[in-house]
Amino acid sequence: MKSEKIMFTVTMFMMLSFFFLHPVSAQEIGGASVNANIKFFLYDQTDGDSKYFLRDANTGVTTRESQTETTQGSMGVNRSVIYINKQLSDKLSANLDTELIASASATPKIGDPIERATSGSVDVDYFQASFTYKLPNDYEVVAGQVVPPFTWDYGHKYFWHENYHAWYATSTAMTAAWRDTGMELHKDYGTDMFALPFMVGLYNGTSQAATDNNDNKTVLVNMQPDFFQGRLKFNTSYAFGKWDNNDEENFNKYVVGIDIDLEKLRFRSEYIVSQFDNKYLSQDRITRDIENDAWYAKIFWRFYPGWHVMFGYDILDKDYSGYFSPTYSASEKYKTSHISFKYSLSETTSILFDNDWTDGERDDNWSELDIHRMTLGVVITL
Repeated sequence: MKSEKIMFTVTMFMMLSFFFLHPVSAQEIGGASVNANIKFFLYDQTDGDSKYFLRDANTGVTTRESQTETTQGSMGVNRSVIYINKQLSDKLSANLDTELIASASATPKIGDPIERATSGSVDVDYFQASFTYKLPNDYEVVAGQVVPPFTWDYGHKYFWHENYHAWYATSTAMTAAWRDTGMELHKDYGTDMFALPFMVGLYNGTSQAATDNNDNKTVLVNMQPDFFQGRLKFNTSYAFGKWDNNDEENFNKYVVGIDIDLEKLRFRSEYIVSQFDNKYLSQDRITRDIENDAWYAKIFWRFYPGWHVMFGYDILDKDYSGYFSPTYSASEKYKTSHISFKYSLSETTSILFDNDWTDGERDDNWSELDIHRMTLGVVITL
C-alpha cells in the first residue's frame, strides 16, 4: 500500500510538471482530432453526521445507526474524458467521448454511512458515440449515443470547469443527468445581436446508453435564446414520453435557465422539474404520480486576473421511491451551499478549491445527512 502511494505521488508530480510547463493542444492521430479533460484531487475530505438504517444480512434485523465520521484526506485520479473527432468528409464527422473513472470519491448520500468508496479497476463509459451530418441550410443531424442538451450544467458539461464535483441538483438521473441513444436535429438562427440555437431530439428515453423495452420514444425540444453576444442567455427544454415497458405511463420534464455575464460578475441558474405517472411506491405495488424538483444558482466573481470565486446553492427535492428500489416510499431533500476558488495556471490548467456544506433528510423519521466536503483538485484540458 505504501509503495502504491509513493508511485501515485511520483506520477502526480510528473503530470503536474509536464502540463504546467509545456503548453498542450489538440493532437492529430490517424487524421482524427484528439482532446481530453483530466480531473484529479490532491486532497479530498468529508466530515459530518449521518443517520441511517442498517439491515443485518444474516438475521434480517434492521437497526437505526448514527455516525459522526471524517474520511481521511487523500489524493486520487477522479476521472478523465477523451474526445475524438474524425472528419470523414466535408459533411460527415464521427465523435467518440470516452470517460475513464479511475478512483471512487463518491458524494455521500442520505441513508448511507460517510465513507470513501474503493475501486480496484478503471471503469470505462461513453459520454458520446455518434456521427454528425451537415444538411442544406445549416441544419445538422446527430445520431448515436449522446448527452442531450437538456441543461447547461450537465447537458453542456459547464460544471466540469466550474466546480470539482457535480452537484446533487444536476447529477441525478431523474432530474438533469441524461445520457441516451437517438437522433437530434440542430439549427442556429439569429443575427449579430441575437441568436437562437434550436434542437429537437428523439431518444430511447431510458437515461442510459442501452436500449429500452418499449416502442415509444422520448421527444426533447431545446431552445437557447442569446442576446447581446452572450451577455444574456436563456435555456428552455421540454421532454416527454413513456417510462414503462407497456407504453402506458407518461412522463415529462422541463428546465428553464438564465445566464447573465457582466465580465467580472456572472450569474447562472436553472430550475428543473420531472414528473412521472404511476411510479411504484412499495413492494405492495401501490402507485401515485410523483414529481422531482431541482434548482441551483451560481455567482462568479473574477476579482483578479487568473482568479475567480464562485458562490453557489442547490436544492434537490425528489420522490425517492421507485427509482432505485421499489421497497420504500420516503422522499429525499438535499440543500447544499458552495464556495469554490479557481486559479488558472494557464489556458489549459486550473486549480479548484471546493467547499460544500450539505444538509439532507429522508421522510422516514430517521435518515439524515449533515456534512462538509473539502476538495483541492486540478483540472487539465488537452
